[in-house]
Amino acid sequence: APSRNRLLRLVGRTPWRAEARGWLEVAGTERDVASYLAELGSNWTILSDAADAANGDLPHLVIGPPGIFSVVARTFDARRVTAAGYLLTADGRESDGMRVALGDATRTGRLLAEASRARVEATPLLVVAGAASFRPGKEAPACDVVGLGQLRRWLIGRPRTVSDETI
Repeated sequence: APSRNRLLRLVGRTPWRAEARGWLEVAGTERDVASYLAELGSNWTILSDAADAANGDLPHLVIGPPGIFSVVARTFDARRVTAAGYLLTADGRESDGMRVALGDATRTGRLLAEASRARVEATPLLVVAGAASFRPGKEAPACDVVGLGQLRRWLIGRPRTVSDETI
């Protein structure tokens, strides 16, 4: 981006080009998700940005007493985000978040099953960040959806399904 003069800095003009701002927001959300997950405690295993050579990066992989979670985050600059069935919308515009969360959980479970030679299921969890409000629609969402600020509490509040030895 072109350098900013003193006046542009004073009025708070961003040095980022418009096409880079979206990626900057995504990176900030991913950092925030990792920060919330890091607070879970020692009986949780967190893998963020694990590489899958065949299919790209895996989402945040969270393994703890309630099970295995494939955590996908989506950042919105929207007033209202709604999740219903297989549809996630932001101010009425469709987002790929639900499809990505479900697909990544399936892929994560398959990869873990191949590596461990055991049946493994990863629960999809979609984290919504940046929206003024989030609410479920008339139909229940196809996967669990939580706001960024609820992430840690939601995971800790799940019932235990896995022994410490299995973790």
